[in-house]
Amino acid sequence: MRRSVLLSSLFVLLAPAVAGAMELGKMAPADLARLKARTICSCVFVQRMSVDQCSDGRSAIWRYASTDAAPPLLTAPNQRLDVTRTHDGGWVRLLQGEQVLAQSRYLLDGGGCVTQEPSQAQASSTVSAPAAVTDSQPLPRAAAPAGVDAKAIDAALNEGFSATGPLAGFARAAVVIHGDRVVADRYGAGYSAHNLYYVGSIAKTQNNLLAGLLVRDGKLRVKDAVNLPEWRKSGDARSKITYDQLLKMVSGIQWDEQFWAPSEPGYEVFFGGAGSMDEMRYMLPRPLEAQPGTHYEYSTGSATLLGGVLQAKVGAGAREPLLSYLNKQLLEPIGARQFVTEFDPAGTWTPGHSLFIGAEDLARIGLLLRHDGVWNGQRVLPEGWVAYSTQPALPAEPDYGAQLMLKMAGVSGCFGHHGVGSNFLVVCPKRDLVVVWLNSVFNFTGVVGFDAPGKLVARVISAFPERGAQ
Repeated sequence: MRRSVLLSSLFVLLAPAVAGAMELGKMAPADLARLKARTICSCVFVQRMSVDQCSDGRSAIWRYASTDAAPPLLTAPNQRLDVTRTHDGGWVRLLQGEQVLAQSRYLLDGGGCVTQEPSQAQASSTVSAPAAVTDSQPLPRAAAPAGVDAKAIDAALNEGFSATGPLAGFARAAVVIHGDRVVADRYGAGYSAHNLYYVGSIAKTQNNLLAGLLVRDGKLRVKDAVNLPEWRKSGDARSKITYDQLLKMVSGIQWDEQFWAPSEPGYEVFFGGAGSMDEMRYMLPRPLEAQPGTHYEYSTGSATLLGGVLQAKVGAGAREPLLSYLNKQLLEPIGARQFVTEFDPAGTWTPGHSLFIGAEDLARIGLLLRHDGVWNGQRVLPEGWVAYSTQPALPAEPDYGAQLMLKMAGVSGCFGHHGVGSNFLVVCPKRDLVVVWLNSVFNFTGVVGFDAPGKLVARVISAFPERGAQ
């Protein structure tokens, strides 16, 4: 089914007022066009939202580059979208008049959308394609047991999902699991357990999971040097970088986690990768800014580099070998069907920032980590993997482990990851607790404080008392 959308509106180009922040209007026109096409593609085909919802600016990826005002994507009277479903997926073209500004392709293989050059022709099709993912079976449910403050949980969820609360219009989904059962959940207006959600840097947990699987299968030893061919020249200290150091973000590779300024590494990896960049090729030449193993720096770039080298451990090929391995070794065992990871146009996996997932399936990942990699008696991750993963990167950096954050929502004893947009995956073993809370908060200085979601998550955590080692 083909649908063209024509919208015109005033477009307020305001970006978050963070250090070095840039206005969207200063993005290169080609980058901006690719971001729009990729956003619509992911929104319609992966997140399962309507074209109207996606084109009015409510899609999460677009809001990553905008403000809480969520401006519409189509910004000129003669801009329009061509959204087409095909037998093997679909594609989105952003047009201005008859000129194709950008194009994004969706394949029904679980690998999401990828940007294509406008010159790459697409054959029109009216074949109605099935969704790439099917809904997972709901997790078991139960009432909160005695000793848990059910009223506090309900109050935090009511406040977070209220039409007049601090996250009005921003809260998307929340799932609270205690004793392996869902004791509370909530979805924002227009969202449900049927949708997939963009979770930002929670995507980095994919690196942790894949590395664990490879260790289990004897394909990886974390203390080994990565030893990429590009780093083997005499005197290149990068040849000493280990998988462990990449996992714990102490590789020493130069980086600046700055997404808002063109030419900065963060901008190039996120906006370039969402467009036409070969992210691996961009990362490989980057020099060291510190000796490997001596300096921690949070780096989406190094997470993307790690994803590329782990992908190569699985087998040759761009998408299929990795998707097949993840499906058979991780997703099928835990019953996760609402999971779409992504690749750049060169076929390199991008786990540093790209994952769409159902709220309960993200909770399944939390439960797997909660139980040291065991699911229903089946060992999925190697014994002791979670203990390794939750060891601090450095003594001076106690809050980050192996692609996992070790202090969530300000609460010690809980680990997981926090993603841009104020998305949370929280695992608290001593509380027998997993919390998923997904939002779309991208205004760092606006009326909605960036810390509001974390405070609500902390209130949910505090409703569950610690009960000693589990």
